[in-house]
Amino acid sequence: MMDNRNAKKIVPPNKKNNSAIVGFILSLAGLISCGLTAVPAFVLCVIGVRREKHKKFAWIGLVVSCIGFCILLLPCACLLSFISNFIKGPSGYETTLNGNDFVAISAGWSHTLALRSDGSIVGWGDNRWGMADPPDGNDFTAIAAGTYFGLALKSDGSIVGWGWNVFGQTNVPDGNDFIAIATGPGSDHGLALKSDGSIVGWGNQGPRSLSE
Repeated sequence: MMDNRNAKKIVPPNKKNNSAIVGFILSLAGLISCGLTAVPAFVLCVIGVRREKHKKFAWIGLVVSCIGFCILLLPCACLLSFISNFIKGPSGYETTLNGNDFVAISAGWSHTLALRSDGSIVGWGDNRWGMADPPDGNDFTAIAAGTYFGLALKSDGSIVGWGWNVFGQTNVPDGNDFIAIATGPGSDHGLALKSDGSIVGWGNQGPRSLSE
């Protein structure tokens, strides 16, 4: 009887075994396509590693497909983190202030401002662009919270602004003859009433935002 224990496995010559080559090609394509083919490349390379033919290509393909996974997953993770942070924002929305010396309050998109009777301003909530960090001082008479910014009127008739300034909404006009200010939680512009009855506006000049 023939002893087959030491016999080598014979692969029929007509049996195709190109999964490693295909996986290797897909793994390279995964790098070019930002990892989109990394999953099928990984599967095919695993099949190729278990066989004799093209095993070196299979191992290289496994490494490259893993890199493809990273290329695919890392941007996705960063995007999901950004969306989550943008929608939810940081903690602090539930903050309430102690005291009974507040005379005015204004709510922005995700932050809040309050004016105390001593002329100082306090802010809380989302502070990613500094909108909940009002300027120091005790000479403020009015406040207005915008989308991601804040405005305040001082006792000398001047205006100050802080926070997000991508549209120039904190580039307040010069002068000491202002008597009122206005903006809103969905606004990227500001308005001010002057002592002579005229109105000035600044910031985002979207459709009809600042039109007369």
